[in-house]
Amino acid sequence: MNLEKNTKIGELTQKYPKVKNFLKSLSEEYKNLDNEELFEMIKDIATLEMIAIKGGFQFEDLKEKIENFINA
Repeated sequence: MNLEKNTKIGELTQKYPKVKNFLKSLSEEYKNLDNEELFEMIKDIATLEMIAIKGGFQFEDLKEKIENFINA
């Protein structure tokens, strides 16, 4: 999967379910990923760029971290 700024968090976690826990380990801001009702509402809206900003990361930095996790 090619990670782009406009990649939706739902697409990413559908293909790589363990990414949710990985993101939670990076920032407290991602703890709401476990809230199923909230996740259902945002999964098709929130992009990786939005997720990066929420966690205090630059998109490229978060992208690299996710790619390293996926490819480990």
